[in-house]
Amino acid sequence: GDPGAPSEGCQWLAVGSGAGVTWVECPRRVVCLAPYVEMLNHRTHGPCTAPVYDAAREMLVVSTVASVPAGGELCLCYGALQNWELLVYYGFCPESNPHDRLTLSLAADSAEDDVGAMHEVVLNLNCIPTDHALRPLGASASREAEVCAGDGRGGWGLLGGLPPQLLRCLRVLLTDDAGSLDLDAPPGSDSMLAVDLRCLEALEGTLADLQASFEPLCQCPPPLWWPLCGEAV
Repeated sequence: GDPGAPSEGCQWLAVGSGAGVTWVECPRRVVCLAPYVEMLNHRTHGPCTAPVYDAAREMLVVSTVASVPAGGELCLCYGALQNWELLVYYGFCPESNPHDRLTLSLAADSAEDDVGAMHEVVLNLNCIPTDHALRPLGASASREAEVCAGDGRGGWGLLGGLPPQLLRCLRVLLTDDAGSLDLDAPPGSDSMLAVDLRCLEALEGTLADLQASFEPLCQCPPPLWWPLCGEAV
């Protein structure tokens, strides 16, 4: 019979068939295994869309949004997941992943003193965040940084894969007179060269400390996934 209205955010799921149907209440969004769809491998720029349920045909539909050559593999993107997420949830770790990121959280001095209060005000007035995501350096950014450095024209392209807001944030935090800074001056410009060198030194030290914390520890025996994914991790 009719089980009645489900609870808020839930739906009824009919388990069984014919007279042996049992109604089970479950959330509207559930994790499930879909036969055949589970056989599609991951690729960041895969041609397949995420599965969508077609109520009219009562089937799960996977469409393509790009041409696929004859005999080519149909892949879909499992989502904007980092390598550690792909390893934990799916058991593999690609060598190149544009969604990998490392978040640097920079803290201003205590707002209780004048310098710390000034830093906080300048950051807020210029909409400069203190959390910054570092992502893998793409080929285009790498080429742009090389060109800017090679022809001596400078510019923000010198930062390569580093976000400009990170340099602006460091400029504010590493000076005692943040109100007089030219935050939009390109990296290494005459007016900001001394401050930028301090920023570079601080950033190199921070990244070196972070890299040391990720050095692989001696494990005996190593994890089962180490031969396949150890180097990428």
